[in-house]
Amino acid sequence: MIDFGTSTIYAFGKKNIGVKNPRGEGLAEVLEIEDAAISTSGDYENFFEIDGKRYHHILNPVNNPTSKGGGFSALLGDLYVG
Repeated sequence: MIDFGTSTIYAFGKKNIGVKNPRGEGLAEVLEIEDAAISTSGDYENFFEIDGKRYHHILNPVNNPTSKGGGFSALLGDLYVG
């Protein structure tokens, strides 16, 4: 397994990976992955507030500069070793 900090992991073989709960303690999910990569992003670690509104790096290009829901996203993909 290769861990690239707080957001991206490459797993060689079968591994259980915990995804942090963005709105509380513990884990939101434990994913079993095999020869795959997972990358997560959330609004719970990197943000700032102005007049009570939270601004972060997760963008909704359709109707709002910052997303107003969800809190986090996770992408899972096959690992390619070429």
